[in-house]
Amino acid sequence: MESIVECCSLEKEQLLPLRDALNNLICFLQRWKENGISHSYRYLQYMKDNIEICMYTQDDWGDGLAYLKVILQQNWNEANDDHMGIYSCVWSGEGQRELFLQYLGLWEEVGQYFYV
Repeated sequence: MESIVECCSLEKEQLLPLRDALNNLICFLQRWKENGISHSYRYLQYMKDNIEICMYTQDDWGDGLAYLKVILQQNWNEANDDHMGIYSCVWSGEGQRELFLQYLGLWEEVGQYFYV
């Protein structure tokens, strides 16, 4: 039985800020990759790429935004997997707490578009 994916309430005007938030998170993960880039990194990159593709190819959004929202929601759900998502990054040792808090802040900046 397939699980039902609740679609985010994302609007077309929010795509650019979401893409920028994703880019900030991706850049942060790349900069601190010695702490281990989580499995979720690839889903974040997919999300950013899909937004950019749609932004550059859609003149009349029609059903395109509805499909994009479903894809983005599925990618976000995968990025938040309990075992391989956000929690799989290792931030240990002195001075790492601040990095982890910055990471959580960037994660929340993206997540605000997906919480209902």
